[in-house]
Amino acid sequence: MRGQRRHGVLSSLLQKNVLNRQRWAIREQLRLAIVVWIEKTYHRRRRQDTLGRMTHIEFEALAKAAHAASFHLPHRVN
Repeated sequence: MRGQRRHGVLSSLLQKNVLNRQRWAIREQLRLAIVVWIEKTYHRRRRQDTLGRMTHIEFEALAKAAHAASFHLPHRVN
């Protein structure tokens, strides 16, 4: 059920934000507009269950901060 609901939300957002904005002369222009919208807008805002309900952007920022912090920790010598 969750996948069907997600597909419905994506379809309606795509319809509103890409398809209804203008008429497309050729399919390739429409295909490119859809891909760009999904990559630039939808994926950047969508929260992921597997990432603890964070967006990809939030997760990447957290991972980068953790990685940077790990380089600044003092190393112990045994």
